[in-house]
Amino acid sequence: YNNPSTKTIENNETNVVMTMIPHIEAEHIADLEGKNGYIKHYLKENNISIPNDIEQCIVDFMINEEGEISNVRVATTSGKLEIDKLLMELISKMPKWKPAEDSKGIKVQQEFQLTIGKVGVGC
Repeated sequence: YNNPSTKTIENNETNVVMTMIPHIEAEHIADLEGKNGYIKHYLKENNISIPNDIEQCIVDFMINEEGEISNVRVATTSGKLEIDKLLMELISKMPKWKPAEDSKGIKVQQEFQLTIGKVGVGC
């Protein structure tokens, strides 16, 4: 297209990212005070501690229509491969969730993020 600002012909691509929030959000149903309780329990049961000095690590994951964990991936690395692997394993082993639902009561997938480490670092 002809860019009116620069008066040159440009071939650009525009990517749009939309976040859909379901009518009823997915819910962690294990009897451990939700997702954070599960994480604390998992670390304690496996005698694992996460160092306080790690950079912020963000792990994305999906809760599918059956309430299962899928698409686990590190979005922002902690800088320590063993910590990144631990967090991915921890999330992958979570028990089933109650899946999200749209306004018609149809089960839908929902994406989540787990953020661990120093706030505001690594973004």
